[in-house]
Amino acid sequence: MQGVTNRTLRTIVCEELASRLRQGNISAEEEDQIIACFEKAYSSLDQLRARDLAGIRAWLNAIISNIRIDAAVRANKWGDVISLTEVLDTANEPAGEGGDPLSILVGDEQLRYAVQVHAALQHVLAGLDPATAWMFRCRFYYRVPFAQIAVRLKISEHAAIMRYQRLRDRVFRQVHLLLRTHSPAALEFFTHE
Repeated sequence: MQGVTNRTLRTIVCEELASRLRQGNISAEEEDQIIACFEKAYSSLDQLRARDLAGIRAWLNAIISNIRIDAAVRANKWGDVISLTEVLDTANEPAGEGGDPLSILVGDEQLRYAVQVHAALQHVLAGLDPATAWMFRCRFYYRVPFAQIAVRLKISEHAAIMRYQRLRDRVFRQVHLLLRTHSPAALEFFTHE
């Protein structure tokens, strides 16, 4: 299969994933993962180096494994417990003027806790290697397009997106753990419904 064309690769990928869908006893979640695998595989065929059936199967298995890991991280809810984006936006808002005293008091408390969350985030970022912290800051704070980040890192845009999503989840988990240990009141304030 050394001379396999991209068209033949598409056919093999389709057949492999279709055979997995036809297997009995797969859950709706597994079906969604296979379909997500098809979308990722189809969009990144140009990155596939393997040109034999075993290599293609291993590549598809790696994609499905990454999809399952990402789903497990999302299901763990560490990153969703506290929305760092909302909290940090709150920390940058000016204090209210001329409002009722109760809302000003709540606003001050919210600002104080937002500052603690921001400090926890900075502590986590200080522990990362400079290139990784640079990537997080570029995307999280400045919304630098993934295409520009990918050029700087010399990787594909899709790889930059995946790398950032994993990094963001890891950073959010570490901030959550830090707050749970050192500032549970801040964590409770922002996760209280």
